[in-house]
Amino acid sequence: MKLYEYYPTVRFFEKQMVRFTQPSALNDPDESLPNLLFGRFTEEDYAVAREKATRKLEAMFMTPFPSRRFDEVSFPGLWPVKELRLRPEPFATTAEFDRGVGERAVELVGELADSPSASSASAGF
Repeated sequence: MKLYEYYPTVRFFEKQMVRFTQPSALNDPDESLPNLLFGRFTEEDYAVAREKATRKLEAMFMTPFPSRRFDEVSFPGLWPVKELRLRPEPFATTAEFDRGVGERAVELVGELADSPSASSASAGF
């Protein structure tokens, strides 16, 4: 079995040794010199870091809440949704469902405001 084009045997795995060519044997001795940066970074490093930080901050603070929902786009297998407490026919989209929840909340607040206990509680003020 050929593991690599220039290393046709499995000897590496048996002896666990790697040989590196000496810089003097290379065509360009300077190509083996690493460019080490201690305590400083390149402009490209800063640009990459800024881009990553910007994306993370936008994802954390600029997305609406809740940002991850079981909507019809991300989870098409869950839709249409049927919620009998809101209406008998199923909801086709998240926006339609949210509207149904809002309408039901208005109904419940109206019922609470019209109840006898609500009017007697407000009479004390």
